[in-house]
Amino acid sequence: MCSGSGFDASCAQIVCCSAPFLKSRVKIYYKSVGRLAKMMSRDPDTFTEKDIEQAIRYLLPTSLFARDAMPSMKHPFEIYHTHLLEADNFTEDGKPKAAAFFTGSPEYFDLIYEMYQQQEQVKQMEAKKQSEDSLVYLHHASVDHGQLAENTTEHTRDIIDESEMDGEDFGEESPSVTTEMDSTAALALSNQLGPSRWLKKDEMSLKLAAQLSDQQYDVIIARLEDLLCMAGSVVVKDFLMGFRKEIPPSVQHGKERKLDKAGRAYSSGHRKCAVAQVWVTEGEGEGAIMINRQLLFDYFPKLDDRQQIMYPFLVVDGVGKFNVLCSVSGGGTTGQAGAIRHGISKALTCFSESYGPILEQAGLLTRDPRMVERKKPGQKKARKKFQWVKR
Repeated sequence: MCSGSGFDASCAQIVCCSAPFLKSRVKIYYKSVGRLAKMMSRDPDTFTEKDIEQAIRYLLPTSLFARDAMPSMKHPFEIYHTHLLEADNFTEDGKPKAAAFFTGSPEYFDLIYEMYQQQEQVKQMEAKKQSEDSLVYLHHASVDHGQLAENTTEHTRDIIDESEMDGEDFGEESPSVTTEMDSTAALALSNQLGPSRWLKKDEMSLKLAAQLSDQQYDVIIARLEDLLCMAGSVVVKDFLMGFRKEIPPSVQHGKERKLDKAGRAYSSGHRKCAVAQVWVTEGEGEGAIMINRQLLFDYFPKLDDRQQIMYPFLVVDGVGKFNVLCSVSGGGTTGQAGAIRHGISKALTCFSESYGPILEQAGLLTRDPRMVERKKPGQKKARKKFQWVKR
């Protein structure tokens, strides 16, 4: 049956394999193939993989469209990866050591569980820190309250009790303040990580010694980003650095830019059909922005466009510290604002080496490749169709 089914290589692997678990799985598979062949009134020795697939479709009809959700029967060596078939991955009893062995991707699920443990560790550290801070504050508040009670009247005591019931005396912070502190801590950690990036899919697969799909890689990066954005993520800095790769200084900012004799940084920006030429100079306390010989507020009356241009300065904490002279042409107001923002971001890298990683992490040094989709013939617009009339 092995030769007829096209599993000569697998049959040879059975002899080489020393794990009783895999031997039993292979035996069960061939028994199942023989029973399936008898159910279809076929010879088991000539029952091929195509016959197995047709028999399963006939016996187990389904309307599921996704092939992964359809019932199937494959050889164990096709289901489990080669690195999982090594004898070191099994115990003496022939049982797999990895808890997620039957998923086919134990390294991926082990990493997901490890990231969950890291998140729980950060949460516990933050909860412990908050409880300690609250106890210290309550102790000082009780001492101050006792001293104050000796010198106040009963009416004043009632006012203090009411303020304590409202949470005013215990220094409760608003959600906006807490969110601002969390974002500040995450930005501080990202600066500590230095000029680095997340491992790419191939690099991540090589680190885990397992082949990752696009969906699995996206899930891993999303979980790592969530862990990085947590308030106490400094505790797991070493864990995060294990999945990041340092960016060499030669490729941190792409093309090397220098200041001219007048102390200006020149760069060009692009967005859609707009092209901007930007000159940036240091000017403490000025922050003047001239666009085509007009002030920023006169050239861009919309608030969204002005926010786009000021965003690079906000990221590097340089609002009011630089003067900008810009010449822009082509496109509309949105495209021109994006082109100016791109040019300003590239020009700011000339003034400090620390600006490059921050702007790169914010996605400001990469041109936005999106363009307006063209109108299609026979349609009203790029996607919109003409109204259909039956008669």
